[in-house]
Amino acid sequence: MCKLIKRLICIALLLLIAGIIIAFLRGGEPFRKLGEKSEDIGKTIKKKSEEIAREADKLKQSKEIIQKQKKQIEQLKEKLINE
Repeated sequence: MCKLIKRLICIALLLLIAGIIIAFLRGGEPFRKLGEKSEDIGKTIKKKSEEIAREADKLKQSKEIIQKQKKQIEQLKEKLINE
């Protein structure tokens, strides 16, 4: 367990050092590109989640309509049986 924690800390430090070196050598351009890409991905995820939410609402409404129709059919069925 201690070895795992030690390795994770070492990896985190190496990534931090690599990020600092990249920042000094190439400036902030790689980080800007990464930020722009993650922003685009975030917008896409938001758009798709809204579409999924709309579809879920449609399914819920369809389910409610089907349940109402089912009740109406059962009522009509009872009327026919009672007559």
